[in-house]
Amino acid sequence: MKGPIIYTAEMDYGEKERGRHGVFTDWYANRHGPDLFKLGARSVAGYQPVIGGLAVMSVYQFRDSDVFLTPAYPKMRDGDLYGPVVRATRSGGQSAQTLYLERLALPGNDALVDADWISALRFAAPESEDAAIIDWISTQGQKQLAAFGVKHIRYCTRIAQDIGKGSFRPRCLLFTEWARQPPEAADLLSALTSRFGAAITEPAPFVGWRAYPWPDDKASLKY
Repeated sequence: MKGPIIYTAEMDYGEKERGRHGVFTDWYANRHGPDLFKLGARSVAGYQPVIGGLAVMSVYQFRDSDVFLTPAYPKMRDGDLYGPVVRATRSGGQSAQTLYLERLALPGNDALVDADWISALRFAAPESEDAAIIDWISTQGQKQLAAFGVKHIRYCTRIAQDIGKGSFRPRCLLFTEWARQPPEAADLLSALTSRFGAAITEPAPFVGWRAYPWPDDKASLKY
């Protein structure tokens, strides 16, 4: 599918790998991320949660999703000798690989994901509400979040194409970027349900800090 595409890859892994310089994070930053750049990724970042989510959420941007249908994608994994060892650190067996079509990005429709902190709300809503959600984000939602210092706001919806083991995440994603940890008052679920009420179901919030690449602000560093 033509993009822009936001690809999120989430998984749990063992407690000893949860440190900032854990084997898992180092592999993503130094091996897997660069491999995806070679395939055409526009940006690569990994976030560790302070609210919600699994142990790590990696966020990638692509022009489209066609790259995942090419022989180069499985070949990349087959050529990574470190991957099987690192993936063995996962715990609980839970993971999610989700492809989203970016429907709205403010400000600017071609900006790269580049933030020390993100807040992401995965949720279900009828397709018939998409136009109204986009309109709300473009007006009232953007105004509300701008008052708290949001850098970028994106609205995305899942595409039918699956990769890896697929995803259990709901259809919609409200994705925001921040220079600092967003305040509790900038709660995406509260903001969205204040407008759309019962149309918003299966909410799965996430707030996390950038573990790789290096955070811009030393206050964002976690050890």
